[in-house]
Amino acid sequence: MKDSGGWVPPWGGEDTGKRVGFDEFLNNDRDAGPSRDNDASGTNDVPDYGSGIANRGFAWNNGNAGADARRKKPRGSRLVSLLVLLAMVAAAAGGFAWHRSRLPGGSALNCSNQTSAKDSKDYCYGGFVPLEPNGPRLSEAKAGPYFSTAVADVYPADDALRLAVAGGDLNAIHSAATTAKSAADHAAATLAARTWPNSLDKPIRRVILEYQERSAIYANLTTNTNPEAIDWMTYSEFKPSGAQSIVRTALELDSEPTPAAPIEVTGLTDAGLCTGFALIGDDGQEVPRRCVTVHAVSHIPSDVASIGVAFNLLDADGTIRATEVKALYSSYDDDGKPVRIHNNDTVTMTLEINPDLPQTGWRLALVGWSVHVNDGADLSQDPEIHQDDYTAQQIASAAVVNDFRFA
Repeated sequence: MKDSGGWVPPWGGEDTGKRVGFDEFLNNDRDAGPSRDNDASGTNDVPDYGSGIANRGFAWNNGNAGADARRKKPRGSRLVSLLVLLAMVAAAAGGFAWHRSRLPGGSALNCSNQTSAKDSKDYCYGGFVPLEPNGPRLSEAKAGPYFSTAVADVYPADDALRLAVAGGDLNAIHSAATTAKSAADHAAATLAARTWPNSLDKPIRRVILEYQERSAIYANLTTNTNPEAIDWMTYSEFKPSGAQSIVRTALELDSEPTPAAPIEVTGLTDAGLCTGFALIGDDGQEVPRRCVTVHAVSHIPSDVASIGVAFNLLDADGTIRATEVKALYSSYDDDGKPVRIHNNDTVTMTLEINPDLPQTGWRLALVGWSVHVNDGADLSQDPEIHQDDYTAQQIASAAVVNDFRFA
């Protein structure tokens, strides 16, 4: 993954690295002027869009020196300043799209993780107008089934995209992203086509915004050809706000589905002491190791050259004793060419650990996965490595790993 390293936004100016959430942005608007919407009781009911969407370029700087200068201004100047501020607030009430459309060239606000202006567009997404819930009011009894139906297609479409990205096939990625975008657009529009029970009004607005953000990310991926940017946008850019959990809990629905993992560990066996190979100085030598046999299934739709899984070694109390212990799998034919791993192929690999470390009752925990699309030993080819951490949901649901203990 890249870091932001001093990137200058395409619309100019210095990038402070600060990502300002919608809550902070809208709260500034609320504090500066009247609310956009009041209910019959007169209480402020401005939508709280949450911090699930991050934005660049909006920061308010009110230093003490500026405050002193303002206190010295004549009354007429204060009035003019107030009128200008009120005009700005009124314009801000036009919402997210107004600010985006005023940026030179219509540049998106959400452009994180760039290293240069050259690849900045590969990391940009957004430009949408937040949808507002409207239409017939749902009863609490009907809200649950309506919600489930509205969002059902998003998760299998997202899974297909995740797996396609791991395989590196651009045509498959663009096709899967198009399908995922359509599903996210449908979910957002369908949720916004109803008025929800009062207790769910704010969280449902956040959820709608999250599906719109997903759609914007998927839109980027329908044409993106930068492998590193594609990985980042797919696995790291979207950050849920927690509103989905609030809505699902209130409606007594199942939790969000666990995202698909490109490599699924299906079995672990303590193989005891074994002999491994290590590079010591300039020489390769056989060394004693503690081995674990790892069975895994590739769910990557493309044929790839090798796959790997990284684990942490934990003691009986859950304290990490070794990090990033890796198991890798690759195979070669008689001509030295890699034997491609197909979708749903089962492979067996060996995890080698310092034999002095594992004790009875110690265990392993998933950390990350990696895929070599091409054979890295062939210097004529770009190895094209895709990798990411397993999500917290994927780690928690990996029962076969979590139940394993060293004898």
